[in-house]
Amino acid sequence: MFDVSSDATATVIRVVGEIDLATCGILARTIDDASSQHASLVVSFEDCTYVDSSCLGVLIRKRKRLGDALLIVAKPSSQVSRIFAIAGLAEALDIRPSLDAALAAIASA
Repeated sequence: MFDVSSDATATVIRVVGEIDLATCGILARTIDDASSQHASLVVSFEDCTYVDSSCLGVLIRKRKRLGDALLIVAKPSSQVSRIFAIAGLAEALDIRPSLDAALAAIASA
């Protein structure tokens, strides 16, 4: 479901599979725990196949709280990217096309 790793640049939370109402609370707690340990966070949806509106709500609230310290990764051609785009969240969530692009943005900040 979630794989968390850290290095000198950021903490990366990889979301695997589907995330919905039953699992979005775990994502929220995982982001909270990671943000207390590292200044920069990346939530990668590269291996995620589905998100629902409860997940979008979590991401919006966490982005408001953490600001530029939180980056989202979603492959441009993925279903998750399409969900973010349909919801009008592509810019609000600062979505990057790859993990490398997100880490490069953090390193250059």
